[in-house]
Amino acid sequence: MKQCPNCVKLGLGPKPESEFNKRAKAPDGLQRLCRACSYDANAAWAKANPVKHAARGARYRSRNPITHRQAATRNRLKKTYGITADQYLRLFEKQNGKCALCELALINLLDSERDFTGQPDNNVARVDHCHETGRVRGLLCFGCNVGLGKFKDDTKLLLKAVRYLDESRTVLAQPNAER
Repeated sequence: MKQCPNCVKLGLGPKPESEFNKRAKAPDGLQRLCRACSYDANAAWAKANPVKHAARGARYRSRNPITHRQAATRNRLKKTYGITADQYLRLFEKQNGKCALCELALINLLDSERDFTGQPDNNVARVDHCHETGRVRGLLCFGCNVGLGKFKDDTKLLLKAVRYLDESRTVLAQPNAER
């Protein structure tokens, strides 16, 4: 158990050591403030010093581009699709690293070996989800993901496209009677 000085002011008692972040230079190896108070203090500092806070972030991103990009990707997976990096990786493994539609070999979105500059390659596994329910359906290549998006997830429209393609094959296969 350890007492946070800010929590004492609030009339709160000691907390378990698991509520404190590590700090190697501290005598007990833990930060002075508990995690909650430390978070509040850091947020207050960032709000009071926006230019310094932005500069620190820019410095970190320039020194750690891959780490930053991976963290941003994990955060985007959670915020946009409601899945963790582990869930994404399990889905990738379940599909054997292939697009769920065309079976193109995909690159793991979290792979640290891939190029993290600019737009991802077309074969980076993208999360496909239902726009109505938000439910994740699988991982697709860029082309298949965009293709489904263009059809607005409308199965009737997709079936109509299939019929169109089938009919156009038979029309093209027949010789033109007017020639």
